[in-house]
Amino acid sequence: KRNDWCLKDDEYHLTVLGVIRRPDGKYLITRRGDKHGTSWWEVSGGAAQAGESSEEAVRREVLE
Repeated sequence: KRNDWCLKDDEYHLTVLGVIRRPDGKYLITRRGDKHGTSWWEVSGGAAQAGESSEEAVRREVLE
C-alpha cells in the first residue's frame, strides 16, 4: 500500500536514498519539518519517476 492506493501484484514503487560524503569525511543530511512543528534528520531520497533509472532518480532527488 502506498498512501491511499494499493499496488497490483506485478507493480512496484521504487524509492531511492543518496548518501553523499565529501572528501573531508562529512556527510550531507537534511532536516525536515512538518506542520506539527516536529523535525527529523534524513539523507536525500524519494520516489523514482516513470522511466527513470535508480541512478537518475537519486541524482534528481539530491538536487531537489
